[in-house]
Amino acid sequence: MRRRGPLPRKSTSEYARGTPVSTPGSSPSNALMLLPTPSPSLGSLNTVSAEDFRLFPSLSDWSSHLDPLDKQILDRYTKFFSTTYPTCKDASNPFLKVLIPLAMRHRTVLNAMLALSCVQSWENGQFTMRAPMLRYRAKAIRGCSDLVRKVMSNPEAREDAFSQGQNTLIPVITTRTTEIVENDGIIPLLATSVLLMLYEKLHGEGKENGTSHLQLFAQLFPSQLFSNTLDRLTQTSKTGYQTDAMLFLSNSFLYNDLVRSTSLRTTTLSTFYHERPSSPSISHRFYFPTIIARIGANDMLISDADIIAWDGTLSWLSSLALQFSGQSEQTDLRLLLDSSLIYGPTFQKLESFVCINTWSEEKLISELYRVAALVYRRQQQPDTSSSAMGSLPGWAMEILRLNPPSSPYETALVWPIALVGPALTDLEHREYVFSRLQMLERQCKIKTYANIAEHLVNL
Repeated sequence: MRRRGPLPRKSTSEYARGTPVSTPGSSPSNALMLLPTPSPSLGSLNTVSAEDFRLFPSLSDWSSHLDPLDKQILDRYTKFFSTTYPTCKDASNPFLKVLIPLAMRHRTVLNAMLALSCVQSWENGQFTMRAPMLRYRAKAIRGCSDLVRKVMSNPEAREDAFSQGQNTLIPVITTRTTEIVENDGIIPLLATSVLLMLYEKLHGEGKENGTSHLQLFAQLFPSQLFSNTLDRLTQTSKTGYQTDAMLFLSNSFLYNDLVRSTSLRTTTLSTFYHERPSSPSISHRFYFPTIIARIGANDMLISDADIIAWDGTLSWLSSLALQFSGQSEQTDLRLLLDSSLIYGPTFQKLESFVCINTWSEEKLISELYRVAALVYRRQQQPDTSSSAMGSLPGWAMEILRLNPPSSPYETALVWPIALVGPALTDLEHREYVFSRLQMLERQCKIKTYANIAEHLVNL
């Protein structure tokens, strides 16, 4: 695969200053023209409905003082980050619905949010908002210490800790199965961990950078409470803010723990996927990621049939955590139970045996994940050769090409691309994946997409 030349860079002095960048709304680029209508900005808070008031509070309602830079970057978060990075871009977008109210009341969460917003400023080989990005990150990390102290100052939490003979944070959350309230400091701490983990992930300076935040969440993760929350949701369609927060933050942790696992070829930090599902609702929602986690743990009992049995639900993705899947449906790829289709020369194209052109954008992404899982299962088997992949890599490329660049699922393509990428032997396929990742890098201004593209070049 041919390597592209380096992009032009700004001077070192300009890089160190962290040159401010205009908000996307002020001078939209060609890439941004593909984006959906931006969410309400802070400048238009007076026009939102009463129903959305909690989501977009007025500036006077923020618990901490917002200086001009805070306001600029917060506006950027609502206009740019929340409309490009999350897969969900409607009213149930948890990056707004859950995180904005938390940031309004907790400066530490706000600092982590602003740091994350600054990360999305990767242009021409540098972060144009580097200085504020690092400053907000440092403030958020310091604020985590205060949140830990707040959690430990809770009498119930301290009693839980001391009763187990350990003055540590680890048993504080995991032994509590009652309702978590925001005053505990737990939800703000979980939110800050998620935001900082995303910061490190998108910053793209190393595979292990976000691990420390995932490890913290793994220690805090109230798996039993999360299970109870999911069980309650099967009995009622109404959700409160605490429930929404628990769903989103837990989903974010579990999803990114899984991504880390497949990237580093190791097991997940959480044992959630390896425990017996406590209810059908959990088994259904997390069926697919559980399959992936078991493959990563070298569970040889997982078969192609287990992957094909998945109904395609995507509510385990972070930004779709507040959405609930409808009626299950069988995949068109159930024919793959006959392995001759994967390895037979007659079926090298998906369109030769399924009507792939009729699939919706949601179905395209589900089937891409399914094919990626079939590839990943073979990659994890010892002494796997490229011939063992059969037509799977080519099928993945067929699906990828049909997913339009303007699709709301565009950023959800990165994980399956990273799984399938090493199995691509066709130069044209690798060139296409590289160009698609480059386009994502330009549209979303996220460095990690450039890193993935560079990794595929060097395979």
